[in-house]
Amino acid sequence: MIGLKEFRFAVNSTVVPLRIDALESFCGAVKMHNVGRATFVHISADAHSVHRTEELIAWPSDAYVKVSQIIEGHGVLCQDGKAVHFGQGDIVIYDTSRPYDLEFPEGCTLLVVMVPKDDLALSENVLAHVTAISLTRGFSVSAAVAAFLGELARNFDELGTRAGAQLAEMVVAMIRPVLVAAAEDAGFALDSRAQLVRKIDAFIDDHLNDPDLGPKRIAQAHFISVRYLHQLFSDRATTVAGAIKGRRLDRAHALLGDPSSSSQPISVIAASCGLSDAAYFSRAFKERFGLSPSAFRRTFVA
Repeated sequence: MIGLKEFRFAVNSTVVPLRIDALESFCGAVKMHNVGRATFVHISADAHSVHRTEELIAWPSDAYVKVSQIIEGHGVLCQDGKAVHFGQGDIVIYDTSRPYDLEFPEGCTLLVVMVPKDDLALSENVLAHVTAISLTRGFSVSAAVAAFLGELARNFDELGTRAGAQLAEMVVAMIRPVLVAAAEDAGFALDSRAQLVRKIDAFIDDHLNDPDLGPKRIAQAHFISVRYLHQLFSDRATTVAGAIKGRRLDRAHALLGDPSSSSQPISVIAASCGLSDAAYFSRAFKERFGLSPSAFRRTFVA
């Protein structure tokens, strides 16, 4: 356990700039694992409050969606003019690009999953409907995620193993559809445009192995113009080409970490994800995940 000063430093260097208030007698602990581009943080701490202010948001940092589950204790989350009380087992969502406050009136333990907003490719309207609500109250679709998060929290140190990393990858893959479903349950109705975007997302995922997949092919398959396709992606933090590239790399990352694919050459795995240029794949993979494909495989499949 560490004191307040060390806890503030650990949290701010692990997540995003935050103001943390607590008594001087405060003690806490922070553990972290990076899995792909997601960050898993296990926090145990005495009573404290956390504040993400406009001033702190102005500091240079990436934007994340945080998915947090309380393992022990209870707290209150405030964001977007909403407040939710959450207790043991509850899951809450908050967006680091907008102000929020967290209050923990007594000792608590929680698991926080941080996913880059760009990777989720969700509109601001969807996110606005799921921040500061409990995803485990009345949302049956979240039950699987809650179970997985609870298991990860109980075996957090195993995230450094290949089995733990695979379980973490499954959690990250589940987050986007769960958030969309929860937004719909909370009253957000997908209009025809949003429904089309959902179909396009599914089409991209189903055709990642096609090296010719691109805006023209996607537009033709959905009977729309390339210009309109780009308009559909205009409220996201990535382009159509960027979304395709990111998902291809994420799939390759998952396959390279899968022991059942360990006998397949890296070039074959890359090609199966539509990335046939070995030099380009290696550069892009390292840029996204911080390790070359071969180094990542040695780390997690050795």
